[in-house]
Amino acid sequence: MIRTELSVDPQVENLETSDLRFSTTFNNAAVGIAHVSEFGRFLRVNQKFCEIVGYKREELMTKTFQDITFPDDLQQDVEAAGTVMAGKIEAYTMEKRYIRKDGSIVWVSLTVSGVRQPGQTPYFISVITDINARKQGEEALHEAHLQVAREREFARMERDSFFNLAQDCMAATDLQGYFVRVNPAFCHLLGYTEVELTTRPARFFMHPDDIEATLKYRSSMLNGENKGDRFENRYLAKDGSSKWISWTGRNIPGVGNYITGRDITDLKAEEMAAKQRQIMMQTNLKLNAIGMMAANMAHEINNPLTIIFGEGCMLRKMVEQKSVDLQKLARIGDNVVKMSERIVSIVSGLRALARDGSMDPMKSVPLRGIFEETIPFCRGKITASGIQLNVELPHKDIYVCCRSVQLSQAILNLLNNAYDAIMAQETKGHIDIFTRLNDKRVEICVRDSGPGIPPEFRDKLFQPFATTKSHGKGLGLGLSVSRTMIESNHGELYLAETENHTTFVVSLPRVSAE
Repeated sequence: MIRTELSVDPQVENLETSDLRFSTTFNNAAVGIAHVSEFGRFLRVNQKFCEIVGYKREELMTKTFQDITFPDDLQQDVEAAGTVMAGKIEAYTMEKRYIRKDGSIVWVSLTVSGVRQPGQTPYFISVITDINARKQGEEALHEAHLQVAREREFARMERDSFFNLAQDCMAATDLQGYFVRVNPAFCHLLGYTEVELTTRPARFFMHPDDIEATLKYRSSMLNGENKGDRFENRYLAKDGSSKWISWTGRNIPGVGNYITGRDITDLKAEEMAAKQRQIMMQTNLKLNAIGMMAANMAHEINNPLTIIFGEGCMLRKMVEQKSVDLQKLARIGDNVVKMSERIVSIVSGLRALARDGSMDPMKSVPLRGIFEETIPFCRGKITASGIQLNVELPHKDIYVCCRSVQLSQAILNLLNNAYDAIMAQETKGHIDIFTRLNDKRVEICVRDSGPGIPPEFRDKLFQPFATTKSHGKGLGLGLSVSRTMIESNHGELYLAETENHTTFVVSLPRVSAE
């Protein structure tokens, strides 16, 4: 049969089919495949290999396997490849690391065989399998074995000299709550011998008020819930004194707890003294505020009392004249009730402002209300001294989250400081209190036309007992305590450096009405 010009030689067709099948297998294999020259340059790579090392195909064509092999694995790989090319072995398999394009390391299993045919340039066929996940698992297992080794080392540590030489307290307790061993530092702190400490339950030496919390902490360690969190408690020394110790420890399952502690008795004493100083400063600030309010109370209460007195005289006159005007009587009654309510409001405000508000819950309050409740307590004193008080009330929809008593006390202290600053100079000026919005915060500004703060004094302005007032005019605690109170309300108190006059700013987060 004669073939036409379009007929295809079956041998050619079979060759093309074979080439296509090889190409498909090469490119779609589930493992990485690469043809590599005898000098290490990549001749052909499949997509899986590109994914393993993170390079594009054309990028790999410009590199050698040496370029992307982890340095510690390169020598073994090169030597094995040389053995294959020399014909000493047909192939080799090894586990090695590649450096991916992003710099990370990937573990692979590499199998390499050589192709050496007459008349052709020899090359390697490399099959690469990603074993990174397995290696990570092996590393995790290795780390677990290391952890066991570390725990054994920890158990041996209590037998070495460090246990006896440590300046901190060290002890081991068993599952029954007894000390099985204590170091000299612990014995010295409590004044007991090792025999005395190890022959009674540990709770025998604890402060009675701390036994329950300590046993709970110990139980959490034994149950594995506590992973070494610090715990503080008191122990009773042999001389009857209490010793504060800060502990950290570790549980050895089935054995007990190993604990180390540091004597923090002096630190606790200092903390207590600091709290007492803080209470003293707050008390002094409160007394100063009460003194200022008391000076203003006479003026604030005198006006409604004068009206009540006048209305009382009018009633007496009506009785004496035996003439009762019901309309006038109703007006007198309304005035008396109104003025009485005013006095009750002033007294209630004084009582609220004078109490300790540090334990009050934080609440969303209208800032305008704070102004209206606080400013009347100092307005009379300020204006009676010839000082102009300018009050710009906040808008009704401006709310802040705070303890209102503390905020009022801080504002009152700033107004009192402004008053003292102006009274220290011959010319009387003005005090301004206003608010401004700054992003999501509200700023309460108290500005005065006094002599200002000396530049050399500004760095220590908020330190306790720092004052620019003359002797006897103040203890220098107001700004320090006010800042502490404002910061406890998630706010800030600072001196505005850019203002022309002395301006103190209380900055608080603005919130919505609850």
